[in-house]
Amino acid sequence: MIVVGFDGSPIALRAGAYAAGLARRQSTRLVTVHVGATPALSMLAPDHPWPVTVVP
Repeated sequence: MIVVGFDGSPIALRAGAYAAGLARRQSTRLVTVHVGATPALSMLAPDHPWPVTVVP
């Protein structure tokens, strides 16, 4: 089994393509894990939208 992380970035796309080719050549399963940022402390400030926008 080959596991690859995916977050939508161009590098993750390349890693996914490489992992898919490797899994195909080895005749094994490919598991893709979607990775995203979660605002861990957003519950402490429910009145503020996420992500916080900084205005100069």
